[in-house]
Amino acid sequence: KPGKGKIISMNKCRKLAKKQVSNGKITSVVKKYSDGIVVYKVKAQKGNKKYKLEFHGRTGKLLEFEWDLTLKRNNNSYKDYIGHERAKQIALKRTGGGHVVKAEFEMEDGVPVYEVEIIKEELEYDIKVHALTGKILEFDVDSIYD
Repeated sequence: KPGKGKIISMNKCRKLAKKQVSNGKITSVVKKYSDGIVVYKVKAQKGNKKYKLEFHGRTGKLLEFEWDLTLKRNNNSYKDYIGHERAKQIALKRTGGGHVVKAEFEMEDGVPVYEVEIIKEELEYDIKVHALTGKILEFDVDSIYD
């Protein structure tokens, strides 16, 4: 039942994350409230992969698990990318303005993307822009009060 039971410790959460990413290095553990429940958001690194995990704060159940490949900085193809500023402009044009709170470059399943997060009035936009073409690949909008 929601709201019942003790919150697991950060240490216990670290151990759960280490089981998911064996031999990985836990880089951060943050306790947050999400949709009225306590969750732990964990970041880890192993080799050329960055992991993001989310655990239920009471049960320890794994709620989310994702990873991205990290690029080596000497990759010449960077010069072909549209860049953070252009990605922000494309995203802001799509939302009709707002305030950019995050713009990050990521490789998602081998596809170079800029992930842009924009807040406008009471809405939060998550937009993925292809790093080579500038095409919007994903467009999500949520109320900031969710």
